[in-house]
Amino acid sequence: MWESQMCNVVCNVKLDAKTAKAFKKKIDDEYRVNMILDNLPLVVPIKRVDQDSTVYQLGFHVGLKGQYPCL
Repeated sequence: MWESQMCNVVCNVKLDAKTAKAFKKKIDDEYRVNMILDNLPLVVPIKRVDQDSTVYQLGFHVGLKGQYPCL
């Protein structure tokens, strides 16, 4: 507690093809997860470049689309 930690793995789950397809659909549809911890909502801080301030968005995206270079 009282220590900021970002981008830590909390669990690993192996998905079968059907579940992976359903999960991908949730990412495509921009589903969000809302959590409550100790009666406080989980938020995502977003830096505002135009006003040098931070706003907080409730919950977090299930996943994000990205582009990755071919290896």
